[in-house]
Formats: sequence, structure tokens, C-alpha cells
Amino acid sequence: MYPSDPAIKDYAEFAKIDEGMAKRVRDQFFPRAIIEPDQIKGLDTLLPEAVTLKFIDKELSKEQQAELFQVPLKK
Repeated sequence: MYPSDPAIKDYAEFAKIDEGMAKRVRDQFFPRAIIEPDQIKGLDTLLPEAVTLKFIDKELSKEQQAELFQVPLKK
């Protein structure tokens, strides 16, 4: 939704809302900073919950996290 106005138009059409509302949804609920794929935040909260809900047997070590989440750094 960020690269261009045609993306806003496409989203508005998909969601069956006007373009102004589509832009507002993007800006208020999906700010660019929270959808950047080069940062992973919240694992300290999510991993214990994953154990509690039995998605994983035990929390991942720092080494396991580093292996699983190999995010290229921005240049």
C-alpha cells in the first residue's frame, strides 16, 4: 500500500471503501514503521505465549532465534 497511489486505489476497491478511507486505514492502522520487515520485535512476549498455548515445547534460545530469523540489514 505504500509505494504508490495505485496501491491505495487497489486496496480501496478490494475492501469496498473509498480511497480516502483506504489512505486513512493505511496511515492510522498500518504505519510504514510497523510493517518494515527488517526488524523483529515482541519475541519476549510471543515466545512464552507460544509455549503456554503449546505451539512450541520450550522457548527458543538466542542462538535458535538467530538461526530462524535471518533478517538482512538495511543499507
